[in-house]
Amino acid sequence: HRLYRMYSRRLMNFLKMLTPAVEQASIDETYLDFTGKHDIEVEPVRSAVEIKDEIKRRFGFTVNIGISENKVLAKMASDFQKPDRVHTLWRSEIKSRMWPLPVSDLFMAGRASVRRLKSFGIETIGDLAASDPTLIEHRLKSHGRMLWEFANGIDDSPVRVERDEPKCIGNSTTLPADVTDADEADKVLKALCSRVSGRLERAGYQSGNICVEIKYSDFTKVSRQQMMPSLVSSADIIFRESSSIFRELWNGSPVRLIGVRASKLVKCGEPVQLTIEDLTKPEYQKENILESTINEIRKRYGGDSVKRAADIDHVREENGRIR
Repeated sequence: HRLYRMYSRRLMNFLKMLTPAVEQASIDETYLDFTGKHDIEVEPVRSAVEIKDEIKRRFGFTVNIGISENKVLAKMASDFQKPDRVHTLWRSEIKSRMWPLPVSDLFMAGRASVRRLKSFGIETIGDLAASDPTLIEHRLKSHGRMLWEFANGIDDSPVRVERDEPKCIGNSTTLPADVTDADEADKVLKALCSRVSGRLERAGYQSGNICVEIKYSDFTKVSRQQMMPSLVSSADIIFRESSSIFRELWNGSPVRLIGVRASKLVKCGEPVQLTIEDLTKPEYQKENILESTINEIRKRYGGDSVKRAADIDHVREENGRIR
């Protein structure tokens, strides 16, 4: 994954040489706006092929490129036949190239939405495009309206050069074997909280709300959140709160997935109101300094460079030393 991130950064830096209007949607997906670049506007397909081939020459991997007047159609085009292809999906091509596709191929149409749409008799993107938008919105709320608009090629969202501020930072894991013991769950929670803390530190945020999610072996999901008395980023503090939430939430059934999410994010450096309890706890400042130091070491030398002894499954004593 580290190698993947490195090549992702190199690719994004290369794309920014072509146009400053670059919006990175994920580690391996991005939108580029070439409005006003006459040479590309005149021959977009030829230009896209040249970009695709240059990426392969520079980095050794292939990409798919979709071209259109807006983001949703460009995204749909990029998912046509792969790999190493360039596709267009102009508005004039929607009827012939997009509407015959199954509705599950529509961008942002998840499994739950597709099931509901099919229950209404909607099988293709064209079926959705021809449906009454008011009815779709009534049954699927605002997400239904968005899907109807996407099916009709409607998307006026700009290419955002700056990424939106995150609303939350979290991690979850599907367990290799169902957890049936709270102490075993704590081991998973500790690892998750360490990752969440590291991501908060790297992004420069503190959290005012902690949420724990559980998925049971029958795939039932439950979650509970707790407002923190003060902003936190320490893995130890997040773990203590998450463990407490888990024990209140868990009904004793086998657990398939555990997740921890930090929300109500505030940029580090902004004024923070501490509680009297925080100010009177000598370990409060010590914990935050320690966590910041650990995260800095991990950032430089990798996520496994520092571990707490409690996180290691097999710790034994040899010749008077802890190993």
